[in-house]
Amino acid sequence: MCGRYLHFSEKQEIEEHFDLESDNNDVFLANFNVCPGTINPVVLQPKPNKMGIGSLRWGLVPDWAENPQIAYKMINARTESIFEKKSFQKAILRQRCLIPANGFYEWKQLSSKEKQAFYIFHPSQKLISFAGIYSFWKNPIQNTLLWTFSILTTASKGNMIDLHERMPVCISQKDYAIWLNPLQNDAKHIQSFFDSELSKDFNYKPISKKITEVGLSDL
Repeated sequence: MCGRYLHFSEKQEIEEHFDLESDNNDVFLANFNVCPGTINPVVLQPKPNKMGIGSLRWGLVPDWAENPQIAYKMINARTESIFEKKSFQKAILRQRCLIPANGFYEWKQLSSKEKQAFYIFHPSQKLISFAGIYSFWKNPIQNTLLWTFSILTTASKGNMIDLHERMPVCISQKDYAIWLNPLQNDAKHIQSFFDSELSKDFNYKPISKKITEVGLSDL
């Protein structure tokens, strides 16, 4: 699974990367320990003629959910079952998104009592995009919308195989437009993006176990 990631690219860099602009400055503040339940920048295209960078909470809440607490069980969506699960069926066909990131974290069990934290990054691409799905849930009491997202994961590839069994799906920049397009809802075509070449080239290195205190100089 992917339970922690980081983003430290500046707002202008992210806007230029996606050829989009945003008037929300706070969501672009560097975060070296992005955890479930936090608000983060997400690129989405809710309509064919409407694309932007939104502020979404990590942890998907389907529109049919009775309680938003389900989000903490929905931070990741496994590609192997995403088209069959009620929680993800609608989103994977029409509500796909991109999550800007500069890497992510995983832990490896060294012994029965000890784990080592690792920072995983792409050696040639500072800014990467996780494949995601999003949803909006209407609060029946407050009559407000809660926008949320989940990160797609797949079996590890390349160097990651020795570290952890799962990793986030990454989307190549050349495929952004097709991935985001809500009119592109052919399951086989969508599946073709789950095996990105980017996923095979990640590197990793050990870091402090206290990742909440990690700064750029530590990476």
